[in-house]
Amino acid sequence: MRYLLGFLKSKFMYEYVPGRRRGMMSFYADLVNKRDLCFDLGSHLGNRAHVLTNLGCEVVAVEPHPFLANYLRKKFANNKHVIIEEVGLSDSEGEAKLYCSPNHLTVSSLNSKWVESLHKLRPHSIRFSEHYMIKTITINQLIQKYGLPKYCKIDIEGLDVAVLRTLSQPITIISFEHLPHLFEETVEAIDVLEGLADYRFNFFPRETHKFRFEKPVYKGDLIKSLHEIASLKCACDIYAFRHDDARDQDAASGIQRGH
Repeated sequence: MRYLLGFLKSKFMYEYVPGRRRGMMSFYADLVNKRDLCFDLGSHLGNRAHVLTNLGCEVVAVEPHPFLANYLRKKFANNKHVIIEEVGLSDSEGEAKLYCSPNHLTVSSLNSKWVESLHKLRPHSIRFSEHYMIKTITINQLIQKYGLPKYCKIDIEGLDVAVLRTLSQPITIISFEHLPHLFEETVEAIDVLEGLADYRFNFFPRETHKFRFEKPVYKGDLIKSLHEIASLKCACDIYAFRHDDARDQDAASGIQRGH
C-alpha cells in the first residue's frame, strides 16, 4: 500500500491522459519497424514497451525497482515479445544502492548526487525515504546477451552519461532525458554520442511526442533551442539519430512526413 499514491500518479501521468497512447503509436511508427529489437532502460510502467510491441518490435524492458519490475512481469506475462530484466544499468557490473521515493516512483536513482540535486529542486515534495541494494550490469552486457538494438531509450535518473560512456558501439537511435537544472550533463551526453558516431538530434518536451525540428539537427542547433526554452523549466526527451547509418535516413524521412 505504501506505493499506491506513487503508482496512481504514474498511471494518470503516463496511461490515462486522453490521446497519449495514440500519439505514441504514431510517433514510434515512424522510427521503428516490425521485428526491430528495442531496449527500454528505465521501463517504469512499461508504456513504451507496450507501444513498441504493438508495432511488432521485440523489447527488453529494464527496471530495477522491485515493485515496478513485479508489476511489469504481471503486465506482460502473456506477451512473448517483452523480456523483463530486474537490474540497474550502470558503468560497471556489481551491486548498488537504489534510492526511492514511495510517492514518486518515476525518480528512483542509483546516483546519490542526482538524488541530492532533485531534492534541492523540490525539497517539499520528494522524499527519498527508501533504498534497495540491486544488481547492476552495463549496456554492453545487455547487448551481448540480446543483440544490438535498433532503438534504445535511456531514462535512468542521473546515470545516462555514465551508461553512454561505456557503450562500445553506436546504436541507430538513442533517446535520453534532458533536465534544465542539469544542462551540463545533457551537453556531456551529446558529446559522448558524437565521439561514438556521427549523430543528429531532435527533441520534444516531456510526453508530447511532437518533435521540435522537422528533421534532425546538429548539436549546436539543439543546444541553442534547449537554451531558448530553459526558462520554462521543462524536462525534454532528446533523440539521437546515427547519421551515417542508412536505416537512420529512412527514420529521419519518416519523422519529416509524420511530424
